[in-house]
Amino acid sequence: MAISKKDVPSRLKLLNLVFPMVKKEGFKMPYSFVRIIYDTINSEYIYEVIEPPLSDEEIKILEELKAHMVEYLEIKEFESIEERKEYLFKTAEKVRDDLNIALDAVVWDRMKYYIYRDFIGYGLIQVPMIDSEVEDISCDGVNIPIYIYHRMYGSIKSNLMFQKEENLDNYVIWIVQKSGKHISISSPMVDASLPDGSRLQATLGKYVTKRGSSFTIRRFKPNPFTPIDLIRFKTMSREMMAYLWLAVENGMSIIVCGGTASGKTTTLNAILLFIPPNMKIVSIEDTRELNLPHENWIPSLTREGVGEPHPVTGKKPGEIDMFDLLKAALRQRPQYIMVGEVRGAEAYTVFQAMATGKTCFTTFHA
Repeated sequence: MAISKKDVPSRLKLLNLVFPMVKKEGFKMPYSFVRIIYDTINSEYIYEVIEPPLSDEEIKILEELKAHMVEYLEIKEFESIEERKEYLFKTAEKVRDDLNIALDAVVWDRMKYYIYRDFIGYGLIQVPMIDSEVEDISCDGVNIPIYIYHRMYGSIKSNLMFQKEENLDNYVIWIVQKSGKHISISSPMVDASLPDGSRLQATLGKYVTKRGSSFTIRRFKPNPFTPIDLIRFKTMSREMMAYLWLAVENGMSIIVCGGTASGKTTTLNAILLFIPPNMKIVSIEDTRELNLPHENWIPSLTREGVGEPHPVTGKKPGEIDMFDLLKAALRQRPQYIMVGEVRGAEAYTVFQAMATGKTCFTTFHA
């Protein structure tokens, strides 16, 4: 739940930084806002999400509507978000009329916001998910504020929180399914990519994380940083970038090293833009992060297996790991091979590929 806009303690200093969240939601009016507040006692910033207010009675009606909508909605293919939204709202209106629920236009517009948020959007975290200034979203457990990593303010607490363990468990299962994967008691930890390209790491219950279910979402820019951006940010000098340009064009292998969230993938993605447009590229990742404009590019991803692991290989039936993808890539005659992150056995193959003259790019945790 989100704390109401009016419930701001006196110790919180308003910074008058209010950002309307409207463009990516498809509504004509901004139904949600973000406000940055400063807590003078704890000396910290707070990321406050402001959403349309509903009374207790209206919340009950909304929950009843959503519960019945699950029975009305049919599985259909849609070409755009607009078509999905139109179908969703028509179904909501039909449920409302069948239940003889009378609502004025203003309240109904507010309810449509929450219906869209919970069925098409990302539920409780919809606002930070559409905020272009947010890099990471972290939920550490029940009754713990969700933390936001803001581009300007760093890691700050939000006013969003899961207050029931059951709600958090259900949300983790739902968001993992939204990414096309499965999480359960037998497999309580998942790495996945969300529909918008964000990277998801989730755990279920207290089997892995003792404070309960958790998830971390690493958001990526829809338009990746270019070499010009890295020069402008003073990440690299013009001379350094020119040197890397020559190295890439002449088939030199490159390893990008750095700590967690230091910009390894961002740097690698920018450098890869120097690859000539007609060259064949094969990328290998466990979760999709690299984003290239090249047409002659095969982005390959690992796949989890199902069932009991093989007694010799230790792999589950149907499992495809980075080592398998790398061996397959060597048979596809690429000019450039990219491995998103080297962590295990695939390191041997990467260096073997380099030794045979293949141009390889990868990242290492330093």
